[in-house]
Amino acid sequence: MITDNGEWVMLGTSMRDPNRLRNVDDLFSFVEKVGFVPLFSNNIEDFSVEEHCASKSWWTGNAATDPWEWRAAAAAGGQSCLR
Repeated sequence: MITDNGEWVMLGTSMRDPNRLRNVDDLFSFVEKVGFVPLFSNNIEDFSVEEHCASKSWWTGNAATDPWEWRAAAAAGGQSCLR
């Protein structure tokens, strides 16, 4: 995430990217594959949920497709790897 003119801009991928994370199940699979992953981009390239989701999917309020909302499912203990 970067700040541009005082607004947060997500560094995510395109909605057309066939490899993007599309839902919470994709997130759980990704976490199982890599072990753990931070929500937002950092100094390690390609190592965040942000970089694997479409930038336009954030903060929509749609729990099915919004990565910000997925954190609630992860915190609820839906998958042991996210506890």
